[in-house]
Amino acid sequence: IKSEEVAVSEGDVYFGTYDKYYTLTVNQIDGNTEDYKFYYIETLEAPEADEDDDDDKKDEEEEEVSSNLDGVVLLGEKTYKMHGEKEVSKEGQEVEVEYSFVITDEETKEKVIVKHESETDGDENENEYSYARHDATGKLVEKVKIDFEQENNETEHSVKAMSNGDKKHY
Repeated sequence: IKSEEVAVSEGDVYFGTYDKYYTLTVNQIDGNTEDYKFYYIETLEAPEADEDDDDDKKDEEEEEVSSNLDGVVLLGEKTYKMHGEKEVSKEGQEVEVEYSFVITDEETKEKVIVKHESETDGDENENEYSYARHDATGKLVEKVKIDFEQENNETEHSVKAMSNGDKKHY
């Protein structure tokens, strides 16, 4: 799994409509890859008021930025409506980024919730990806969660999957 957020560039069909896009590339079991492109307008939320005076005296400043994401997702030849949120928090060397997208198929009314959380602290990196598909009634049909942790040149990963009630852990 590979992900990246970039600005929409001139010449792109969505240039002028959306500000950014987030690409999620997933390696399939059969060796093929599948690319999801999330085109969106990012609207920053107003920062919450900080009422604790002690926070001003912290050695390391903590920054938090939240935003709403509205746009479309391209998968193959099909386009889906998307709404999401992004949160970025920084404190010292630690950086946490969370994306959460709700993708709706306007024809079938199915919804897919995609989440990506990453945390970097010095030479330690953690990434968690999850995907949950719900049918038109809201029933959970399929769920996949993939975790990666890298520290001191060692990588650990786990995969949990559920489909039609069958659970697997790798």
